[in-house]
Amino acid sequence: MNRHSPLLAGRLRELASGAAFVQFDEIGAMQYVTEVPREIPAVVSPYNVDSEVETAVANAADGVLARIRGRYRARRLLVTERRAARRADLVVCVSPHDAGHFAAAGAREVLVVPNGVDEELFSVPEQLPPQPRVLFFGSYLWPPNTVGLVRYLEEVWPRVLAQAPAAELRVAGPGPLGPVRAAAARTTGVRILGFVPDLLSELVAARLVIAPIWFGGGTRIKVLEALAAARPVVGTSVGVERIGFEHDCHGLVADDPGGLAAATARVLLDHGAASRYAHNGRLLAERYRWRALTSPLEELYGRLIARAGSAGSG
Repeated sequence: MNRHSPLLAGRLRELASGAAFVQFDEIGAMQYVTEVPREIPAVVSPYNVDSEVETAVANAADGVLARIRGRYRARRLLVTERRAARRADLVVCVSPHDAGHFAAAGAREVLVVPNGVDEELFSVPEQLPPQPRVLFFGSYLWPPNTVGLVRYLEEVWPRVLAQAPAAELRVAGPGPLGPVRAAAARTTGVRILGFVPDLLSELVAARLVIAPIWFGGGTRIKVLEALAAARPVVGTSVGVERIGFEHDCHGLVADDPGGLAAATARVLLDHGAASRYAHNGRLLAERYRWRALTSPLEELYGRLIARAGSAGSG
């Protein structure tokens, strides 16, 4: 979270005075919600419970000093979350778990709008490609992605290759990839792509998507996108949580390296099981089309704008 900027706060107060409402997305912006005049509705939209994520990062850090610093940052984030929740007229959350956190923090009204998927993902053919290609994608600015992928490369991928020697793991997404490249250099069959302009083509060519996330918050958009594209998912419990994902229905779940390796190899080698996961995963993703999920929020925006118009005309 960036430091509080008095200049930005002042400018916000000026602009907010004529607004129907002001929305703040993510923790860095949420710190400014108290700058909005009380008569202007304020909406905050945290994509995660960042204090929980930071606590998990701190607990997994190497060294006592790193853990202390991480827990201090987590405490600061928690204070910001509580302050924003109490000032906001509405808190928009991506899961019931997150909604419970902000309700307990003092939010007056909470609306759950789950993460969703774009329509184009449903156009990917359901038939899986024959090549044993595994895909991981995400932002490496988010620590759980980097930590989880590095652990997968070090503890899981060599076991996958022992069962499926021709397997290839492709790593896509923006952000600092130094630790990932270092871990990939110690094994084989890994291709680091970095940012890709066309993720759809990577999904088309992938036989499965992995979500080896051991800590985090919210829900994983990458998992929803993979399911919408009819690609089986192999992940940890945290990686696939809070979206209705079921083990051996939409993919496979394991929380230890050996289990993840066996699950990855099974989807690569068992065409019948992989095809069943692909079909069932797409059915699950149908619940998460954006046009259905965002309707309640769009209606609320409409009411706020109409209320502001009525007040202005009066």
